Amino acid sequence: MRKVWSLAMALCMAGTMAACSGQGGQASQSTAVSQNTAAPEHTTAASKETAKASEDPSAASGGTGADVKAAWPAGDVKLIVPNPAGGASDLCARLFADYVSRESGKNVVVINETGGSNTVGFETVRNAKPDGSTLLSFHGTSLLNYYAGKIDYSIMDESAYTFINFIYQPSDTSANCIAVSAESPYETMEDLIQAAKENPGTISCGDGFGSSAAVICGQLEMAAGVQFKHVDAPDTTTRITNIIGGQIIFAPLGYKQAMPYVESGDIRLLAMDGSVEFDENIPTLESLGYTGVGFDSFGFVAGPAGMDALVIDAIDAWCQEFTGNERCKEDIEKAGFFAEVWTRKDAVERMKAIDAATQEVTAALGW
Repeated sequence: MRKVWSLAMALCMAGTMAACSGQGGQASQSTAVSQNTAAPEHTTAASKETAKASEDPSAASGGTGADVKAAWPAGDVKLIVPNPAGGASDLCARLFADYVSRESGKNVVVINETGGSNTVGFETVRNAKPDGSTLLSFHGTSLLNYYAGKIDYSIMDESAYTFINFIYQPSDTSANCIAVSAESPYETMEDLIQAAKENPGTISCGDGFGSSAAVICGQLEMAAGVQFKHVDAPDTTTRITNIIGGQIIFAPLGYKQAMPYVESGDIRLLAMDGSVEFDENIPTLESLGYTGVGFDSFGFVAGPAGMDALVIDAIDAWCQEFTGNERCKEDIEKAGFFAEVWTRKDAVERMKAIDAATQEVTAALGW
């Protein structure tokens, strides 16, 4: 998604980073890399606190406030984002990294590792030293990578990763929309579905196996009783380009990401998922009778397996402080998400529920 969107995101990033961090804050850095870090040993003697954290994800060290946060960061931190720089999830990670950098005086650097359909970044974190110096910032679509067979370990697998807490979650305006070219003959969602019923397997949907777009297209197929022609379009930029260029008929796009192209007259939005109709020009799929379409993507911070409980507690405390900061909450909302303070126990339980729902829908789609 470049063109108008790339400029808008660049301006948004500059403004929101300054707002959340304040004047004189230490800016986080971005480095495009594609190699894994060397795999360290995970078999060092675990502390009693680590064992306790493994048994109970909500286990706390007993300290509060600054005492808890003091255990992290101990030095420079790499926050791995498996997406390219410039996207909404990347921006949210940068807001978190910049906040911790400014408040702690340490250097928290965002590194975009984009190789292997987002899998390289996951492996970098899984193989990192479990000391809190290398963390992952991503969202719930990581579960799709696992159920699609792209990665061997789920983010909820405690033998591979340490799930810590959320730093953002979906808002109403982060809804996914069914987008077509402004020149498309399909003026409404009903037009598109009718064409799919009359011509099975010919109406092209840009998604990409293992993506949230593929889930949405599959859910829509099941809800409407149709079959689309699935065309590989693994990222938002490709979907937008292919819609405008006529290579695909439709694709799911995030509302915030699509609106610049709607305003420029290149794209038309036929419907949105969810049950909240916040744009009077776009009906919800549910209101049209297509239920069960949508994928909630909660953004989280995680580390490798075997992390000490004191470090886990400290990172958790930073996550909660960040999501509770009013200026940072406003900046997260500008990116199309919502920030809410979660206890680690509740976040883990919520992620387990998302995991179970993801497993169910991907099994129904035949993944």
